[in-house]
Amino acid sequence: MPTLEETLIDRSGRWNTIPSLKPAFAAVTRALDVHMKFKAKAAEVAGDTHRTAIGKRDAMQKFTAEHSHELLRARKSVDVMKAKLSQRRAKLMPPPANPADFAAAVTRGEIRAYLRGIKNPGERLKMLLDPNVDISFMDAALEMPDVMSGINGQMRELITQNVIERRHPGALADLEKADEAIEMVGAAAKVAFTTARDAGQFPNDLVLESFVDAAVGNTLSLEADINRNFETMADAA
Repeated sequence: MPTLEETLIDRSGRWNTIPSLKPAFAAVTRALDVHMKFKAKAAEVAGDTHRTAIGKRDAMQKFTAEHSHELLRARKSVDVMKAKLSQRRAKLMPPPANPADFAAAVTRGEIRAYLRGIKNPGERLKMLLDPNVDISFMDAALEMPDVMSGINGQMRELITQNVIERRHPGALADLEKADEAIEMVGAAAKVAFTTARDAGQFPNDLVLESFVDAAVGNTLSLEADINRNFETMADAA
């Protein structure tokens, strides 16, 4: 049976063929590398018969301080990836209507009136999601509050996804890959963090988080580097 480390590497390895997700694979590899370093150091310290129990704990906490920047990098990489992907999603959303185009606004109003006139909600949605329907029908429905077109929140989500796929073919599948990448980086970061917590005998996650933050200090340079690494996620999933 493959180890957890092998599973994470195997599942994230395919991102190396996707330029915007290569940094995610690097982040998984980097987090697992620090995880293995903590395991090796913990084994070394545990086998040191010249250290007391307190001495072993202090040695591991010193090691934790020396590698805190890697633990923090792994954690912050997840936050940055989520932020970049949110930017990507925002760019894919249907553009706002031009308020200066009065004739188009009137037409969209007529479309919404027509949609409200369809008594069966299922038929209304079926028409809006028809691959042959003019995209202006979906734009009109999304422009105003749901009640103006006779749709609801679930319908709005489906229509929005349909508009995105019509205007940006394959974008939704790319977003799913990016979501999985975030999940894998988060899992690798959690593995490294948990290993460090147990090896350093920190009582809980919050204590280790505070310890890491204090050990790293100023994070501006680290955050700038992470942002550079994941910049392309805002443009392509």
